[in-house]
Amino acid sequence: DIALDRIKVAKQRLERLAGEAAAAALSQVEAGERALADGQTQVARQAFELAQQIEPANARAAAGLKRSGGLAPVLPLLADAETALAAGNAARAIDLYGQVLKGDPQNAAANAGLAKARATVSDEAYARQVGDALASLRAGRYAEARQALERARALRPQAPEVSAGFAELASALASRD
Repeated sequence: DIALDRIKVAKQRLERLAGEAAAAALSQVEAGERALADGQTQVARQAFELAQQIEPANARAAAGLKRSGGLAPVLPLLADAETALAAGNAARAIDLYGQVLKGDPQNAAANAGLAKARATVSDEAYARQVGDALASLRAGRYAEARQALERARALRPQAPEVSAGFAELASALASRD
């Protein structure tokens, strides 16, 4: 009886310790992932290593450790990409973010920056097409205006500026006849 009770108590303690170990490993993995997101590769590496010491078979810790080792070369590229985007050079930023993502496909900052840079390029292209259309309309080059409006509509089909541009073109064509 006493032996069975001791085994039962020991088993309960082991189960409790296993649960605490799993929670500690998870905490370290999450800390490592936060550190990676902040670009703190050394802090991330330490957290993932500790998680692996607690749970050697932890796949997230192994993946994080591998990822943290590959971040060093991409962090300067990420900083350059952010600088290029802030300076208004969206095309360069797109190229640099792409290079970061080749080295670190899970880089959230690079994915967000790439989306923002692409949106900036799209905005610039749209504005250029609308501007070209209006300039052509004012100069009486109606075929060029129509082409620019078509390109603008391809970029933003529901944009009110495009509808207004087509209305102005139709009015100009009607008054010409």
